[in-house]
Amino acid sequence: MTELPKITPAQDGPLIVENPPKLSGAYNVDVAGQPKVALCRCGASANKPFCDGAHVQQAFSSKPDRERLRNTPIDSTGDVNGVVVTISYT
Repeated sequence: MTELPKITPAQDGPLIVENPPKLSGAYNVDVAGQPKVALCRCGASANKPFCDGAHVQQAFSSKPDRERLRNTPIDSTGDVNGVVVTISYT
């Protein structure tokens, strides 16, 4: 049985997804079967939905800051063991 995905936000960095499902929607990329992927959460990656390290140049902070809220929506859906899972930033 495949383990369920686990999402961990890295401090001042990307979302680290262990056991990722296939992502569909705007990106439609198959990362299923990879042990880990890093997904952008700063909004500056040139390789979305993946992190390319742009958060370092952007001085991205994961501290709650209502003035720096992400303003680009993301909506990704995947199938995990027959269960549809959606991750959204809105």
